[in-house]
Amino acid sequence: MTMKGPISMKGHGTKFNRKMEAAITALLTHKNLEEAAGNAGVSVATLLRWQKLPEFQKEFRKAKRAVHAQAMARLQQAT
Repeated sequence: MTMKGPISMKGHGTKFNRKMEAAITALLTHKNLEEAAGNAGVSVATLLRWQKLPEFQKEFRKAKRAVHAQAMARLQQAT
């Protein structure tokens, strides 16, 4: 299974889905879990459970690195 967008997971049995992608984006753009869960359309309990999954953790780290790299590039361009 291949997902479109910045996050893609491949392989049989992969349960990474669009809601999880939305949750990662929401975690990066909202100030707390409640707001992130609401924006992603899942409960806080679901979001907390997903945060314990290795594949979610991996994709969240990857997304955080990408955001950080973009921010650093913008700062370097501004100076």
